[in-house]
Amino acid sequence: MKKIVYLFNICVAILLMSCEPISNPSANKHVFSVAADKQVRFSPGNLQYVISQDKWQFANNQWEYIGTANLNNPTYDKYNEGWVSNPLSMGDVIDMFPWGKADNPTITSANRGECGYIEYINYIDYGTNVIDKYPANTWRTLTYEEWQYLFYGRQNANYLYAMAQVCDVNGVIVLPDDWECPNNLFFLPGNSYRDYAEYQTFDKKQWHALERTGAIFLPATGFWRNRITSGEIVACIIENLQSHGYYWANSTAFPEDYGAYVLQFAADEVYEVGYENRPNRCSVRLVKDVK
Repeated sequence: MKKIVYLFNICVAILLMSCEPISNPSANKHVFSVAADKQVRFSPGNLQYVISQDKWQFANNQWEYIGTANLNNPTYDKYNEGWVSNPLSMGDVIDMFPWGKADNPTITSANRGECGYIEYINYIDYGTNVIDKYPANTWRTLTYEEWQYLFYGRQNANYLYAMAQVCDVNGVIVLPDDWECPNNLFFLPGNSYRDYAEYQTFDKKQWHALERTGAIFLPATGFWRNRITSGEIVACIIENLQSHGYYWANSTAFPEDYGAYVLQFAADEVYEVGYENRPNRCSVRLVKDVK
């Protein structure tokens, strides 16, 4: 009898070790086309970094974002219309990152050269890191072309996203290729010139019903703009919080104007073209390829 129990415990341990951690039901089940011949699954939530522990993790819930707590004790700057930290300082847990600096997410320099910002010439994907219990290189950033295909290229694309407020957080919902609306739940696809909450809202119970069908939520986290003087970042301002979303794409940088591509959305539009300066900080949502 003891031998049977011992073998049973070993089998359970092996199964638990082989299972990937799942923070939401859509993380390993539903797929999203990002090209005619390519599908991905989304990470459980937005990427976060704990500075004191040198640790990467995903948000516990898809609607979670850190917001002004990315900055250490920020004050509101009416002139710049944003939360400002001056002198430059960061909170211990951040979820806004510069373009392609997975090896140095807290970099605070922005020196310009002939090839653009010297420290931001090559994109180092944030998915190359160990994140939570996921091994390195499990995840990757979508390319700009893939972001475009997700919203505009796949079959029935116009019916597979919507602006909404989820658990009192503004953002955009993205639906998997095979999506079916849950019973007793009304979902309005697309966008309009209304605010997020005026378009549609979902409480926690309703969102979990959507989440079980594979829905992905991208919070409107704004972006962290750097104020640069003589090549150095002297202050940082969080702008467009809860009005716009900015999510980095793995794409070629623009040396001539120091920018790179982002997915950018607002209540009235998912922008087909968008870019930000590479030292500025935007959100990161990772995916993994369907084998």
